[in-house]
Amino acid sequence: MTRLKVAFLLTAAAVALFIVGLWVGIREGSKLALIEEQPGQGVIMLRILDISKDGTRPDHIRNVLELYVDQGLVGAYNYLNSPLRPFLESPVRPDLGPIWAGTPSAHIEEFATKLANYRKAHPSPVPAYMAEWMPAPPNEFGEKMEKRRREDTRIIDLMVKRYASQ
Repeated sequence: MTRLKVAFLLTAAAVALFIVGLWVGIREGSKLALIEEQPGQGVIMLRILDISKDGTRPDHIRNVLELYVDQGLVGAYNYLNSPLRPFLESPVRPDLGPIWAGTPSAHIEEFATKLANYRKAHPSPVPAYMAEWMPAPPNEFGEKMEKRRREDTRIIDLMVKRYASQ
């Protein structure tokens, strides 16, 4: 009987350590993913600051900010349609969201509605802006960028239809 108790305790301890390790790993990994985005966003903001210093091309600043609106709609679409979404939201407290989230996931639909309303009232200048400085060359990278551009446009149109006020 003692061997059975020891085996059970060791198994329970291993399962508990596995669960704690998984929880910490996911929490820390998601924080790391958010932190990893910040330097790139900082570089984009440096570009905005550089453009705004001379004031000769305010349309560049607007286009970068419009790109953030488009990316926000695409990100909301990806989150709202993720098969993992039920695991990331609490059915009891949807306003709380996952433990590791900086922004409660309940606000994603609210954000999507605001972004979709803006995009409905102001068509995106991003495709024309992107084509201006990054024409699709006849190579694999250009084809991937063009495919991504088409998919993002499709998603943005879908999100505007779904979330924009009529």
